[in-house]
Amino acid sequence: MIVNDELSPIFGLDNSLLAELHKEEGQLIVPKQLDGNMRAFNTFSEYKWHIILSVSTAAVTGQIAATMTFALRFGIAWTVLASLLSLWIACTFSKPISQMAQMMRQHEAEPLPELPIPENIRRYEERVDEIGILYKRYFNMLQETRTLIREKYQNRLIAMSSKMKALEAQINSHFLFNTLTMSIVSLN
Repeated sequence: MIVNDELSPIFGLDNSLLAELHKEEGQLIVPKQLDGNMRAFNTFSEYKWHIILSVSTAAVTGQIAATMTFALRFGIAWTVLASLLSLWIACTFSKPISQMAQMMRQHEAEPLPELPIPENIRRYEERVDEIGILYKRYFNMLQETRTLIREKYQNRLIAMSSKMKALEAQINSHFLFNTLTMSIVSLN
C-alpha cells in the first residue's frame, strides 16, 4: 500500500491497514505486527509517500519451510552426485594407477618374470589417455629390459664358451707336447 503524507491511499485498497496508521510528532507510526501479519514501511522524502508492506507470518513461515526443504534435497542430491563422481574417478583413474604400482612392486620383488600380463590389466594399454601411454611405455620398457637381459646372458655364454675352448686348446697342446716328450724319452 502507498499513502501520501496525509495518510490518504495512493495505491492499494487495504482499508484495515489504513485504520491502524497514525502520525505522532510528524512521524508515521505503523504497527510492526498485528493479526498474524508483519509490517514494514519506507518513506520517500521527495514525494512524501509512504510504502507500507504487510506480509502474512504464515506465508513467510511456509516459504522458509519450502526453502529449507529444497536446500536439504538439493544438498542430498549433490552429495549423492559427488559420491558417484568420486567413485567414477576412482575406477577410471586411481584403480589403473594403483594396479600399475602393484605390478611394478611385483616386478621389483621378482625381476622381470615371464608371466603373461592379465587381460584386465592389458586393457589399460588400449586407452588413449595418459594412463594408456603409461601402460604402453611400461610394457615396452619391460620387453626391452627382458631382451637386453637375454642378450647379455647369451653374450656371457658365448664369452665363457670361448674361454673354455681357449683353455681346452691350451690343455690339448700342452698334453700333446707332454705326450711327445714322454714318447721321445721312453724311446731313448
